[in-house]
Amino acid sequence: MSDFEQEKPESRFGAGWIAWTDHSMGGKSTVTLSIAPGGAHGSKGCLDISGDVVQTGLPVLWAGSMFVPGKARMDPVDLSDKKSLSFWAKGDGSPYRVMIFAQSFGYEPVGQNFTAGREWKQFSFPLKSFQGADGRGFMGLFLGRAAPGKFSLLVDDVRFERAR
Repeated sequence: MSDFEQEKPESRFGAGWIAWTDHSMGGKSTVTLSIAPGGAHGSKGCLDISGDVVQTGLPVLWAGSMFVPGKARMDPVDLSDKKSLSFWAKGDGSPYRVMIFAQSFGYEPVGQNFTAGREWKQFSFPLKSFQGADGRGFMGLFLGRAAPGKFSLLVDDVRFERAR
């Protein structure tokens, strides 16, 4: 889906990657997206998601990047032929969040935590592990932070995979 070998965050389908924070809920978190050199496996580049999740008293905080699989944000697409999500990540050893949005969840995302250490590591999540998601009505993928603090997360080789 995305290997980040281009000069800007692009994807093989959909509208691509956008910066996304809690501003829509009145939050003050910030994030920047850029292509950084030195991706996983010694590749040319990776996506650098850096920011600051600011504590404001809101019940939900976040800052990161959203992959938009349709033509516009929250346009649903059918990824039912895909069974898992995988990506490579490295960071500062902090906990991060991967969340998916699907029509079956309404506009509430379903997520899982992962810890991105100082070395590249592959993460893989069966779609079903996100409350039984099956790829139908898929509206978005978020990678970022959902706890207060500054962060820097590098991701590479993001892909949806068919069953093997």
